[in-house]
Amino acid sequence: MWLQALSHLRARKYGQMVFIELGPEADPIGDARLRRDTVHFWTLEIATHTGRWEKTGFRGLWQDLLKLLMADFPWTLAPIE
Repeated sequence: MWLQALSHLRARKYGQMVFIELGPEADPIGDARLRRDTVHFWTLEIATHTGRWEKTGFRGLWQDLLKLLMADFPWTLAPIE
C-alpha cells in the first residue's frame, strides 16, 4: 500500500486540523496540514521553508487531498536525510 512508503511520516490531530509531520517527535517538522472546512470537506495547507503555513486553494475529501499531496507535491513528503 502507498502508506508504507510514507512510514517516516506521522499525523497529529489538533482541534479542527490534522498535521502531517516528520522528524523527531520532540522537535517535529510540519509538512502539510488538513483543515476541516465543513463536515466532509477539508482544505490543504503546506508549510513554507520558513515554517509558515500557506493555503493551496485545494478543497475536498481528505482521501482525495492526500492523493493530491502525493501526486502534485511529493517533495513535501520526502524523508529528511
